[in-house]
Order: sequence, then structure tokens, then C-alpha cells
Amino acid sequence: MRDFTAHVRRHLPSAGIPPDRHAEIVDELASELESRYTALVQRGVSDADAWQEILAQIPSWPALAHDLGARGPAQRSPWQWLSSRTRFGSPSSDRWRRDIRHGARGLWKERGFALTGIATLAVCLGGHAVIVAGVNASCFTPFASLSPNASS
Repeated sequence: MRDFTAHVRRHLPSAGIPPDRHAEIVDELASELESRYTALVQRGVSDADAWQEILAQIPSWPALAHDLGARGPAQRSPWQWLSSRTRFGSPSSDRWRRDIRHGARGLWKERGFALTGIATLAVCLGGHAVIVAGVNASCFTPFASLSPNASS
């Protein structure tokens, strides 16, 4: 398997982008390229052809870095709502955003694991609901509905 993070880090110049933002861009871009590469390989494209197609996705690394640097801090990130609602300040919200993004990326990469976990939770919660309903019906409801005189 190819190391997409190292490839992006090697080819994407910082071009005036702050170091923490550059690292975030490298991670996101590497993740996107890896998911596209994996999708191509799963569709039956050879490794070499998939790699060439991924390389063709970004024709100019310096132009990409310039475009990313020109974005500037004025635009809000999609995760900005999280930092504005936390009472612990920016460092905590940055950790939250990284953790949420990392978890979502991991679940997206391991779809089988995610589906297994969701199915397990659904079965367990359904079983729990059945058990609670059974205990409620047998222990907590009056037995008046079961007596023969209740129907008259």
C-alpha cells in the first residue's frame, strides 16, 4: 500500500500556509486520495493505473498550495460551529474536531467494522427492549387482566 501522507507532504509546498493548517491539509488530502485510490482498485483498475489516475487528479502542486494559501483565515471552516460553542476555548475545540474527524475517517475506511458495530448495537438494544418489556409485563403490571372475572 502506498503512503499517501508522505507523498502529499513531499509534493505540497507550504507556500505561506501556517504549519498546523498545512498538516491538516496534508492529512485531509492524503485521506481523500487514498479513498479514491482504494475505490479505483476495488473497481478492478490495476495498482499502477490507479496510481497514475490519482497523480493526474492534481496537475500542479504549487498551484494547489497557492490556492490553499490564498483562502486566508477569513473563511470559516466547517467545524467552526464546534469551537464557538465550547466553553473550554480553542485548544479543546481543536482536539474535539481532530478526534471527530479522525473517528469519522476511521469508520469510513473500515466500513465492515462500522456496519458490524451498528448491527451489534441494534440487536443488543432490541434485545434489551424485549427484556425490559417482558420484565415490565410480568412484574410490574397488575394481574387483573389475567383473572377470569376481569372480562365481565
